[in-house]
Amino acid sequence: MVLREFSLDGKVVIVTGAGRGLGRVIALTMAEAGADIVCAGRTPASLEAIAREVQELGRTAQVVLTDVTRADQVEAMVQTALDTFGQIDVLVNNAGLLIAKPIVPLPDLNSGRLSRFGSVNEAITEEEWRSVVDTNLLGPFLCCQAVGPHMLERRSGKVVNVISVAAGKGYPSIVSYGATKAALANFTRSLALEWAPYNININAIGPANFPTRMNAPIHQEGRALEQTLSRIPLGRLGDLRHVGLLAVYLACEASSYMTGQSMYLDGGVLA
Repeated sequence: MVLREFSLDGKVVIVTGAGRGLGRVIALTMAEAGADIVCAGRTPASLEAIAREVQELGRTAQVVLTDVTRADQVEAMVQTALDTFGQIDVLVNNAGLLIAKPIVPLPDLNSGRLSRFGSVNEAITEEEWRSVVDTNLLGPFLCCQAVGPHMLERRSGKVVNVISVAAGKGYPSIVSYGATKAALANFTRSLALEWAPYNININAIGPANFPTRMNAPIHQEGRALEQTLSRIPLGRLGDLRHVGLLAVYLACEASSYMTGQSMYLDGGVLA
């Protein structure tokens, strides 16, 4: 028997970046726990695919094409969720962007820890830097700003921000990514205090080494994988389902006394 505090029956969850990777797993695990899912993202085919999987689990899915860096599209996403389901119980800010480039070219460095993420000879551009900031930080702000009035009026809600182990540890050549994820961790703490009087919980998940398309270069067989595993105290990559299970915990009644926290799934990297 499943403990009732872990059930999401009757809940409506928005998941941004739901079409693949962590977003897909979070959406499916939430549906498995009983929630109806608003699948938001920019790729119609992948969103339709995840919606079908949600429906196969016996839950309702609504696809909403959404660029989280566009305020008008985020507002439309929230309105569509309200028009379809009448309520929003959980917002999962998962959509993210990683561009693996140093801030200036790094001469005479063609191998090793830096280059395992990408090229070290091509610097990140201002436009690329802004795109990372807009996706990883502006996006969650816009989503919270759009869904906030509804949750505050109901005096109920959960927000789960997906950060990264890079929020708590520096990594070369992904400075833009780490900086935005660290900022999102502080955003989580600060907004948790702002919304605490309204019974809204805001927490974050910080995954590390999970096999997703975003960090595929460091999970390939060979030296890159060996280097990755050597830095993980548990000595193995994470199981994507564990991210979904932690997201369910942060979305359900069982975590109602937790807010402003960043929980890292990193195999001991930050220990």
